[in-house]
Amino acid sequence: KKDKLEESNSWVVFGLMAKYAVQYDTAEVFFLKALALREAAQDTEKAASCYNNLGLLYRDQAGGYSKAREYFSRGLSQTGDAQVKIAGKLHNNLGDVLNRMGEYDAAVKHLETSITIREALKDPKGVALTKLNLASTLQHLGDYKRAGTLLEESLSFFKGMGGAKGQGKSHLLLGNNAFYQQNQQEALAHYETALQFEESLDSTDTAILYRNIGSAYFQQGKNEKALENYHLARKQFERLRNPRELAAIHYDIGNVYYDQSSYDTALIQYKQSLSTIEADTVKDPELKLLVLFNLSNTYRRLEGYPEALYYNLEYTQIRDSIFSRAKTALVYENQMDRERAEREKQKLVILGIAGFIILWLLLALAVLYAYNQKKKQKIAAQEVDALLQGQELELIYARQHAQDEEQKRIAEDLHDRLGGMLTTVKLYYGALDEKLSEMQEDIRQKYEKANTLLDEACNAVRAIAHNLQSGILAKFGLEAALESMVEDIKEVKRLSVELDTSGLEERLDSNLEFELFKVIQEMVSNVLKHAQATKISIQVNHFDDLVNVIVEDNGVGFDVEKARMKDGMGLKNMKARVENVGGALQIDSRKGKGTTMLIDIPLEA
Repeated sequence: KKDKLEESNSWVVFGLMAKYAVQYDTAEVFFLKALALREAAQDTEKAASCYNNLGLLYRDQAGGYSKAREYFSRGLSQTGDAQVKIAGKLHNNLGDVLNRMGEYDAAVKHLETSITIREALKDPKGVALTKLNLASTLQHLGDYKRAGTLLEESLSFFKGMGGAKGQGKSHLLLGNNAFYQQNQQEALAHYETALQFEESLDSTDTAILYRNIGSAYFQQGKNEKALENYHLARKQFERLRNPRELAAIHYDIGNVYYDQSSYDTALIQYKQSLSTIEADTVKDPELKLLVLFNLSNTYRRLEGYPEALYYNLEYTQIRDSIFSRAKTALVYENQMDRERAEREKQKLVILGIAGFIILWLLLALAVLYAYNQKKKQKIAAQEVDALLQGQELELIYARQHAQDEEQKRIAEDLHDRLGGMLTTVKLYYGALDEKLSEMQEDIRQKYEKANTLLDEACNAVRAIAHNLQSGILAKFGLEAALESMVEDIKEVKRLSVELDTSGLEERLDSNLEFELFKVIQEMVSNVLKHAQATKISIQVNHFDDLVNVIVEDNGVGFDVEKARMKDGMGLKNMKARVENVGGALQIDSRKGKGTTMLIDIPLEA
């Protein structure tokens, strides 16, 4: 079972790489291989994750919404009613697809379920992402007030965490909210702010942004600016091969030419829009209704009365189904008003109960704090006695299990940081021994460097004791910290170190960066201590929904199973850190064949 799951993780990575290379057929093959292995291993959560990847793959393809809906639904059948992370993702992604398909009521239910799950799991980023999708759906249902509240909440969160993509998407949707309420100036202000985050937005959102800017200018009567932005959007949608949005942009361009009385040119755009709608596997009856109405009016202006009558009859047939959907939106809005009133009543009762509970919690915390302080004092006294009796190592390890989480973290950091530095110092002194009789000036420089590293090691111990993190990592990010570490090793001239990073231009979550740096540092430290390697390769790849790390060496290798049975502190720390951020660690090594260490950490959808 374990081997099957490890193999499936590799197929998932290959699938993601193929997807980002726009090799969709290849990506699907890899994801299906991973799915078969996970279902054979009877791991329902990991199987559900494969269905999620397949759904996202089809969601991003022209005409793929129905297939995406099927895969997301099958993923939810794996999770059932369990409130697990993948269920939150699946409800969010299914709601997003249903919104795109025009099934707004069903979309709302799935998106609200996703928020409930993600709030229960204390996943604020996931909640903020789902609120963006829910706000977009509510805008289609005319509930602009609630949509605006959700968008402001999401924007506040993304500002706090420095998420450029989230801020850009929030401003885009806030602009839409203002536009739908005929506030063009406010809409343009939000759109211009969203443009500041253009590099962080995906191609579809960027194209929609240009289209909406064009619409706002058109409403203000600024036709030339409207056409300029519409054509920017059209080029993007053509590259993306997105038929639904391409049909909409041709309709918008036709409206500008109609407004300028250029009826022949408008007619070309409307017909292009209609043919795109009818060729698309996902129909858009609302857009088709608008196009048919304008085609009829344009032919009337050109005195083509038979054609005007033909398109008017088609328009009339579709109109009835659109009206029934509008009634559904009105019923939903009234229902939401009643539910809000009921929630306000319940809130007063809950506040009273919560106040009583908080008082008892404060009392319990005070008692617990006093107990923990006494326990720590007792542990410290026992440790001193053990040192005096010459039983330091056994008793220190035994008492590690009785200490709180903060003490465990500090012990792990001491091992990671100090161990890595002192190993590098050992290499410097080894280099001195080899060239003792050749290069006196070089020896002096290495000696000074070694002393400097020893000083840094001492400072690191003091810094960790005061709960500080690496300065380079905190200020400049994971890529800069890794480059600094590699340069330190290269100066010894006994090892070839290659560092290859992708997608780290935008900072990761600070906690994730810290844990990744510590794990990579521990991996490199183990290579320097034990592998007898002449070459180390470090790869860090940041995809939209995955961080992948590969560390390889050409050393002597080792028996992975024996190392796991011994459960040394280095391997144990690496595994704990990776699992702490929701990732998986794989190690492939054979004697005489070197070692490959692989980390996969899924990110939010």
